[in-house]
Amino acid sequence: MDPALSYERVADLLRAQVPEFGPALQEHLTDFGEVLQHVLFGDFTRFVLDAHRQGQEALVEPATGRRPAPAVIRCFGALRVAWRAPARPRC
Repeated sequence: MDPALSYERVADLLRAQVPEFGPALQEHLTDFGEVLQHVLFGDFTRFVLDAHRQGQEALVEPATGRRPAPAVIRCFGALRVAWRAPARPRC
């Protein structure tokens, strides 16, 4: 993901880093017709907590059959990238 992450591209980052979140993101888009970041992060928070509670460390990446890093770790990795992105004023 491009280090010049923008506010508008946070959903793309989450989709790339945590593909398991894709269905929830799609449901969000269906419900709202656009990405509402503050609502999306509420959805993402619930996703992370549910993944942790369900022990989703055993998820297997369908495309390769390899075990990726645990879902919760990838979630926090995506957030780390987002937090490092420079803040830009919205006009």
